[in-house]
Amino acid sequence: MNNSTSFDPRNDHAAREIRNRLAETLVKCLDPGFDLGPVADLAEQLLLKHPLEVYADYIRDRQHRYAAAKSTIYTGKISDPFQQALVLWDHELFFETHAALEPLWKEASGTRKLIIQAMIRAAGYYLHLAESNQAGAENMASRATAILHEYRDEVPYFPGLDRLIISLDHRAAIPPKLLE
Repeated sequence: MNNSTSFDPRNDHAAREIRNRLAETLVKCLDPGFDLGPVADLAEQLLLKHPLEVYADYIRDRQHRYAAAKSTIYTGKISDPFQQALVLWDHELFFETHAALEPLWKEASGTRKLIIQAMIRAAGYYLHLAESNQAGAENMASRATAILHEYRDEVPYFPGLDRLIISLDHRAAIPPKLLE
């Protein structure tokens, strides 16, 4: 059980369970035609199972961010999973970005697989920063930038690609928006 005031999925099993289950459920609901009912149901179950304020705050924050991201996906009629992951990124849902990209990575091969892995690592950079894991963040950023630089011309277009590369190169603490 987590006795601290921070939500720490690296060291707290309940926090890890909450984060993972919410992200997994969200990814299943990303299609513009699906609603977030399953996320709301899961959140209710998790709040009953894990009533500590630190967990409740995280769950409520995620519900709020998920609703905002889902609204962007719905109003933009974004059905491409890679673009949906970029929406999640722009809502600073980095673990969820990873969860959305992982199935694409598993199905990909060659350069596409490397690029998706680099995007997952870029999200990992900001996850590690949030967890004050500087060594992990550095590792993720250096591995992501190497691929993004090498295959820059093959990365699927999105408006913030140059900002992402610059942010990772400079180890920026504030994540860039990718779709603006």
